[in-house]
Amino acid sequence: MVLGLKYGQSNEEDLDSRLKTNEATDRFMNEFKKANGSYLCKELLDCDLATEEGRTTALEKKLFTEFCPRMVQSAAKIVEDMINT
Repeated sequence: MVLGLKYGQSNEEDLDSRLKTNEATDRFMNEFKKANGSYLCKELLDCDLATEEGRTTALEKKLFTEFCPRMVQSAAKIVEDMINT
């Protein structure tokens, strides 16, 4: 959302802004993957939250309270670096 606010379209004809947003999104995804190994929750958590077993595993390993906040922090740092350069 932050990248969309910075680079986003002001109207449907504003293709230049759309391209800038897409480039920024690609850069963010690449940087997040480089820093964390993936940007897919299933891969990051090493369990599938779409299954009962996966949700149980995530709760038992305290992924939502210990791991996920670190991923949010990582994402925020990457976005901060991007908008400040």
